Amino acid sequence: MKNKLLSVLICIIAFYFLYFHKLGNSPLFDPDEPIYGKFVQEMVKSGDYLTPSYNGKIWYDKPPLFYWLSSFCTYCTEYVTSNTSFRVSETAMRLPSAVLGVLLVILVFFWGSIAGNFSASLLSAIVMATCLQQIILCHAAVTDITLTFFLTLSLFSISNWLESENAKSRHLWAVIAGIAAGLAMLTKGPVSIVLLPAALIIHLAITKKLRQLLSFDTLLMVIFSLLVGLPWFIISWKLHPEEFYHDMILVNHIQRFLKPEHPDQTGHFFSYFLNIPILFIFFFPWSMFLIQSLRNSYRRFKNMQLPESDLLALIWIGVVFCFFSISKTQLVTYIFPLYPAAALIVGKWFANITGDEKIGVEKGLKAGLGMSLILLLTISIAAFNKFPEALFVASSGGAIFLLTFFVAFRFWKKDPMNYQKLPFVMALGMIFFSFWLMEFILPVAGARGSTRDIVKEFEVLSPEEKIFSYRLNRPSLPFYSQRVFEKTEESEEIFKAVALAPKNVEVLCKDSHAEIFLAKGGKVKKSIGGVTLLAFR
Repeated sequence: MKNKLLSVLICIIAFYFLYFHKLGNSPLFDPDEPIYGKFVQEMVKSGDYLTPSYNGKIWYDKPPLFYWLSSFCTYCTEYVTSNTSFRVSETAMRLPSAVLGVLLVILVFFWGSIAGNFSASLLSAIVMATCLQQIILCHAAVTDITLTFFLTLSLFSISNWLESENAKSRHLWAVIAGIAAGLAMLTKGPVSIVLLPAALIIHLAITKKLRQLLSFDTLLMVIFSLLVGLPWFIISWKLHPEEFYHDMILVNHIQRFLKPEHPDQTGHFFSYFLNIPILFIFFFPWSMFLIQSLRNSYRRFKNMQLPESDLLALIWIGVVFCFFSISKTQLVTYIFPLYPAAALIVGKWFANITGDEKIGVEKGLKAGLGMSLILLLTISIAAFNKFPEALFVASSGGAIFLLTFFVAFRFWKKDPMNYQKLPFVMALGMIFFSFWLMEFILPVAGARGSTRDIVKEFEVLSPEEKIFSYRLNRPSLPFYSQRVFEKTEESEEIFKAVALAPKNVEVLCKDSHAEIFLAKGGKVKKSIGGVTLLAFR
């Protein structure tokens, strides 16, 4: 009993430092977090939870499930603090990601237990909990953790459906799989009802069970996914057909897949291979063992020793990776839904590793040392160019990766046969990195990554005073100020307003553009994180 209580306590402490420590201390970082924050802000203020709006204008950027969760967290945090202002805070915005991140790790544990022992389940959960992108996204007010949780819940249910021999049990798992798919659809659109059926059909084709597609269970999956996911889409189409079609269907799905959203970064021939380095960087440190794990799973499949749940995980990795590799728009978070399956494969490899694969462990550790050095240099260069004030703490964070693999390598050298303890050593290093990230890196980077600090200057301005944003794309401005900005690309427009305005005119711009307005009589009021606030009086 004492051992179980101790294990639970260790898990709680680990989850706290991984995902919850100082969760709301740093500001919402441009560009994505404050955009979602603004959606929630306007939902809470207006009470309209069906139609997302940004600065008072209808904008169907994403379906509303994440906004609903953040709104709920806003009400909860205000209730706990006995405050009735219902201010959308950083903590409330990030809490859904942190909580669902914990549930995602638990889900991977149970997914691993379908056809594995306790050790395999535990190691799979540790891999998922401590991979780099999981740590980052659990501290972020974005939709990716929410989407991945419900996709993984659907996969977990399908795995149980495949393994179950009891009719009632199969019906239940089919219903849960459908509901989870519908919730994934409510998080980020119809992509879930494309990827999940593709993985299931490929699995049934490989295992020669395609007849199951005609079963009552698959009908249940389809019915419940549509019952949960489709109503909001139908209602939104009825309420605002033009905006819904343009934003949700055309721009955020068809155009994103067929045209690069950032032509200078993706859309080229080499873009089809971008997800390879993305996977190896953001599934770090476990990506160093991914090739060996995949090779081992494929060998077991050839020898007909691979459980159906593990085969589904392999297929899911391939489906997600290939789908988002051929997409013209590619972001580093797009392939995150495959990480739970990858964690399952790597965790089971560590749990069942044999002496014959000793060379695979050594190669992974040496590759990790090399990758850690590359990440240290990359982080240092990026901090020097974009966040010079964070150079020391960012470089120290990169050094933690190097130290983690160095300690893991020395630990393994002392006891080469103790493979299953190696992931615990590496996990401790990643927990320390998460602590360092929230305690030191993000507070320093926050001044440049968000305009929260400079917005405090607006508290002394009257509502009548005009504020211009000149060539500045910083969504944190409207979120933190809750004011309307006159966005312009032309300085002459501002000078005309200065000549005609009865009140003061304020201008926000990049530091590099400040000279334009200083030459015309503007005075610098504040300059923080690369943004300058000027006033014309």
